[in-house]
Amino acid sequence: MAETKAVVEHLARREAVEAASTTLEQHREEYERFCRDESAFLDRSRALFTEERFAPLWFTPGEVQQALEKEGYVAHGLPDDQTVQTLRAALLRLAEGPRRVQLSLGLLAHLPWYVDEHRYLDAWMIQQMAVLTQEDASESNPFLYEMFRCGYDAWLQNQHELTQKALREAGLSPEKAAEMSPEELDAWLKRQMADPAQKARMEFILRDDPELQALAASSMRNIEVEFGRLLEREDADHLLLTADEVSPWLSVLGERMQKAGDKAPQSAGPEPLNPKAQKAFAKLVWSVTSDMAKSIFTPERLRQCVDQFQEYRQECFAAGDKKAANCILAVVASLRNETQPGDNNLLNILCHASLHLLIEELAEPSSPPQPPPIS
Repeated sequence: MAETKAVVEHLARREAVEAASTTLEQHREEYERFCRDESAFLDRSRALFTEERFAPLWFTPGEVQQALEKEGYVAHGLPDDQTVQTLRAALLRLAEGPRRVQLSLGLLAHLPWYVDEHRYLDAWMIQQMAVLTQEDASESNPFLYEMFRCGYDAWLQNQHELTQKALREAGLSPEKAAEMSPEELDAWLKRQMADPAQKARMEFILRDDPELQALAASSMRNIEVEFGRLLEREDADHLLLTADEVSPWLSVLGERMQKAGDKAPQSAGPEPLNPKAQKAFAKLVWSVTSDMAKSIFTPERLRQCVDQFQEYRQECFAAGDKKAANCILAVVASLRNETQPGDNNLLNILCHASLHLLIEELAEPSSPPQPPPIS
């Protein structure tokens, strides 16, 4: 219905759009010269598509949230290649099928106004982006990028405001928190968790506020994503479990995979796993890592793990790697009072990374296949 509405509205103004397009032909050469300066083109597209008249076409923070839930959260801070890929996937998810038609026709609706205002370069950009949005159905473009960026920026602002709200509810001003070092913030968190009354108050606030619940879930997912990436770094190898701890679980993984394989329908030859099979395989591997965490992380082993992480956090902070230091700070806060290690996603991620590394090192044909990378 939304697509039909967009088409009907376009048909109502089709003559005006076609007349504007005809006028633009007189300025084609000027626009083609302008397009040769990529930097100027991108700067102008940002200025143009962030004008308020395009606001109804911007993706909303809620849409961005839903797309990230599907494609995976991204770590905050300076973007890396994986972050860029995730955001691009989220953009393309939001610009699927009928939505592209709506965006393209909604964009063309503004063409006559820009021509009447003699803003011919902007009008040409609108016309070109409208065509690209419909014709290149699997690609992004400067217009779609700005529609997504506006929604993503608004989503980040919402996250920031909720974080400040959570800090104030916990009795810590955002200004004070911004001035605290990781050690000071860690000490403050320890005091909060050690005070039964304050801990109960914070739990009540979280339980009573759906927005803060959503923020907590989003923040934890960001931490999990960043933690998984951090464990892939060479300087983090010592954080992984030892070979003696991991080795017994290779046979467990192999047995469970064999059992699952016996129940699966037989095929003529090796075939790529379909999405359903991939999900089942990931669930199987996760059952192994959950049992690993439950078995390995006794209270004493968990304390050793926390101490090790704290030392690594200090090293990262001293080296100026605040992003890694802040990630480990959050991990330590999550693990410090953990009583159900098998249910802790961070410990599962640690077991998964340790298992994956040992399988890579063995690299024998008889070894079980590698667990899929954490997304």
